[in-house]
Amino acid sequence: MKSTKLSARIASSLLCLALFASASFAKTSPLANPYGMAVDAKGNLWVANANGGASQFGQILEYNAAYAQVPKATITSNLNIPLAVAFDPLGNLWVANGAASNGGTGGSIAEYVGGVQNTAATITNGIFDPAALAVDGIGNIWVQNGGLGINVYG
Repeated sequence: MKSTKLSARIASSLLCLALFASASFAKTSPLANPYGMAVDAKGNLWVANANGGASQFGQILEYNAAYAQVPKATITSNLNIPLAVAFDPLGNLWVANGAASNGGTGGSIAEYVGGVQNTAATITNGIFDPAALAVDGIGNIWVQNGGLGINVYG
């Protein structure tokens, strides 16, 4: 069962990369400066669009499992240059903001549950220019802070 799910995720990721590489997707997509990507348990693709949206503070775009060229949902609240996205074991989305946000002067890591930010779970302590983000199987959040190393939040 696990190998089937892994194979499906790898196949969907490869399909996603092929779609993003196509010129037609780039012309019709609202992507301004895409950085991190993650695929949720349903196969939807989530993209951190660092400078996109009307505010130019960035947005998180969700594309359906067929990777249609029009996003099915967009998150814009409390973002400032989102650079990375990851899902925790419960399916909650975590976003690494690369610039001052959510009370952090050097960025923040924010949790979104059902598209709404859980401000109680926002991390700002020790965050500076987070460039990468991962969540392990027990919910620890791994953050690569610019050139300062990797921090783990449990």
